[in-house]
Amino acid sequence: MKRVKCLVLVFLCLLVSINAIACNQTENNASQKSENSADEQQAETNLRFYLVRHGQTYSNVKEICIASSGSAPLTQTGRLNAYYAGRGLAQENLDFLATYCSPLNRTYETAQYLLAGLDIEMPVTVESNLGDIVWGDMELAYPDDFETLTGFDPSDYANLCGNANDPDFVSPVANAETTYEFVQRFEEGLKNIAEQHEGETGNILVASHSTIGFYATKFTGEDPYGVPNTSVTMTAPLPYKRLYLLPRARTLHPYTPLFE
Repeated sequence: MKRVKCLVLVFLCLLVSINAIACNQTENNASQKSENSADEQQAETNLRFYLVRHGQTYSNVKEICIASSGSAPLTQTGRLNAYYAGRGLAQENLDFLATYCSPLNRTYETAQYLLAGLDIEMPVTVESNLGDIVWGDMELAYPDDFETLTGFDPSDYANLCGNANDPDFVSPVANAETTYEFVQRFEEGLKNIAEQHEGETGNILVASHSTIGFYATKFTGEDPYGVPNTSVTMTAPLPYKRLYLLPRARTLHPYTPLFE
């Protein structure tokens, strides 16, 4: 009889232990769900970046590769397109917390015309990491120079710059930045901006370069591509540590409505 009682007691102790473990697991799951819910709530109330490529420049017209080495001024078409891109954003009733540009003057000039179209007065802050990709020895080159010296068309970015997620790619262009290196730098620039607006919710206007498309491919897995002059690319409203770009179809011409 004593033996039976001992076995019953052991069985009861095991049941209590199992129940305690189950309760702890339930509490942990509830805590994890609560944390995930908080993350999702934060994601819904964070920053959204509107990335705009600069307006058409004289170097664009002449097809000269002036990326990081200099900054040709905007053409009259470039200025008008930037202004009307701002008008397009205004028609969507968008407010902006701040405006940023790269260190190259073509983006500063574009930002000024965007703000004029938006009918907003605010300073334009330079973020050094938003500069265009570095083309190294091919800076100031013409399209024929690319094919002669590298064997690739100047728009063949996959072979000239590599993939956004390939840190081991070696460019055939001496002293050139790879897509991977550019993406790391560009994202650092967005992080720097986000840190300046920690705890805020709203839109940030950024004037940058065609290589906004390069950054997009980090998330889409496509080969790198350049976005058109004064096109607008939006990021989803997520915390900057989890930034991703909407699909390529969301890179739109200034005369196309932002939201369909």
